[in-house]
Amino acid sequence: MHWNFMLTITAAWTAAGTALYLLAPGAAPFLLPLSLVAPVLWRRWAAPLPSLWPPSWLSCVLAATALYLAINATWSSTPTRAYVATTIFLIALVSLYVIERSLPLAGRKPLRAMAIGFYVGYLSAGLLLSIEILFDHPIHLRLFAAFPDIAPHISNWIVKDGVIEGLPAFFLNRHMASLVFLSWPAIVIVHYLGTSVISRAVLMACLVPAVVAIVASQHETSKLAILGGAAAFVVLMLLPRFGRSALTAAWITACAAVVPLTAMTYDMGLQQAEWLPLSARHRIVIWRATAEKIVEAPILGHGMVTAREFGKRELEHPHYAPGTPFALSPGPHAHNVYLEVWFETGVLGVALLLAIGLLTLRAIYRLPQGLHPYFYAVFASNALLAASSTSLWSRWFLASFALSAIFGVLAWSFAVSTAAGEK
Repeated sequence: MHWNFMLTITAAWTAAGTALYLLAPGAAPFLLPLSLVAPVLWRRWAAPLPSLWPPSWLSCVLAATALYLAINATWSSTPTRAYVATTIFLIALVSLYVIERSLPLAGRKPLRAMAIGFYVGYLSAGLLLSIEILFDHPIHLRLFAAFPDIAPHISNWIVKDGVIEGLPAFFLNRHMASLVFLSWPAIVIVHYLGTSVISRAVLMACLVPAVVAIVASQHETSKLAILGGAAAFVVLMLLPRFGRSALTAAWITACAAVVPLTAMTYDMGLQQAEWLPLSARHRIVIWRATAEKIVEAPILGHGMVTAREFGKRELEHPHYAPGTPFALSPGPHAHNVYLEVWFETGVLGVALLLAIGLLTLRAIYRLPQGLHPYFYAVFASNALLAASSTSLWSRWFLASFALSAIFGVLAWSFAVSTAAGEK
């Protein structure tokens, strides 16, 4: 009885954490240390303590990155924000490292309880968010009407007689990205929770509302990321060697060639292309303005979270890109993690980012072969979210990459445990 109670609590804890992240992405940094609770406790009950030594090469590079970010923050124009981002990165690193060492040894039943909890949390949040997207935020509007003090201070909302009656289309963009971050771990867990083709199909069908929410939203980056992840999955299923090589080449290109590639989009005049969404055209102008300033500090960068101050200064006397309403300014951030890393951390930061990606790809290759398409899809979708979204130093966004990896470890551990139990 006690054992079953603990398994139920574990499932409920995981479901609550998953749903909280998806419904309130801003909570992501606070969920990182909380994600340690179930894996560490179950591992401790199974045996004394997880072995934390020796670290992998990926862990060593991540630790070196944390050290470099702490140094880089000293010349940031907004050091407080930079140190906060560095602290979140360090918390993410420690959380992921301990979970990666603890979770695979937690035991088959605890892993199944966590997997069920994650699935229930993702399913529930996906259903609620699909209702929000399809019916113009009815839950949030009622919540803000009942508790007006919790309403965020954002632009473009519709207010009548002091009551919020409409929210802007971008209001749930973070939530859509969060759904994408956890989408492939959810699919892996569905595959191994189901015991037959029919049960897997039913479990997968229950995830459709989450996909509907993403597709029906106004967040084009999330749509691109979910599509790119699906494409990577299909290619890896059919042509695994080609798929691995293509992903590796794409990662190297994104890190090493992002500056000339983004400049090329501007030189081609795409910022004036009316067939592109307005936000995409604005990004092209921001990319050009950011790329032009990289040469001023190419080795060590301008410092983390510095683009925000550059943007403020330049908007005092703006120069507009010809033929557009957009100021030639880096803005608050580059809307491209790869370009942002070049601008704010220089060649050293880019080298570390490149190494992190390549070592992650190598770690995926070392997983059981049947898991390769799923986890390469995780990598592809997350890399695409990084290519045209918010700043890497946004607290929720930085923590989201770690949460995606943490739930990826859960999915991998559950898959391996389930496969071993079936033999």
